Amino acid sequence: MFIEENDILLKIRKEENAAFDLLYKFYFPSIAYYIQHNSGNTADAEDVFQEAIIVLLQKSKEPHFTLTASLKTYLFAIAKNIWLKKLRTNQLVYQANFEDLEECDFCELEDFEERISLGEKISELMFRLSVSCQRILRLSFWFGDSIETIMEKIGYKNKHSASSQKNKCLDKMRQLSEENLTSE
Repeated sequence: MFIEENDILLKIRKEENAAFDLLYKFYFPSIAYYIQHNSGNTADAEDVFQEAIIVLLQKSKEPHFTLTASLKTYLFAIAKNIWLKKLRTNQLVYQANFEDLEECDFCELEDFEERISLGEKISELMFRLSVSCQRILRLSFWFGDSIETIMEKIGYKNKHSASSQKNKCLDKMRQLSEENLTSE
């Protein structure tokens, strides 16, 4: 089915439900696919899509708004930026909790603070990796998934490919760590 993007934009500006239905029908699947293959799930995809629609609605009402790309590309870019921001702010920050303190009766406060500091440094380095490397390393080290499980979750054809990619990600993490040490 051919979609006239200018007509959809006019309907979006008027906040017609039919336009939002079309956006969902034709553009949601690619956004959902991206999010589900980058550490998210269907609920995350729906939330991000709704936020992207709100941004599109606000932008479309600006007097000098013009699309410089297709509507699908524009909406996808908005959703991708929203998702990457959520990943940076919500998922990769080391969260210290009271259980850490309870398990460490004998630890001094300085030891606990060092553990938090190390976690923060690791999170900062993770932000500098690609999204796929972040996902592989989180699955491997934070969730303890086997290489077979990682292979299935990410969609690698075989264990060798998954293992090779994991090693490349680890090498990149080491390189970033060394660069960080030399810059301090």
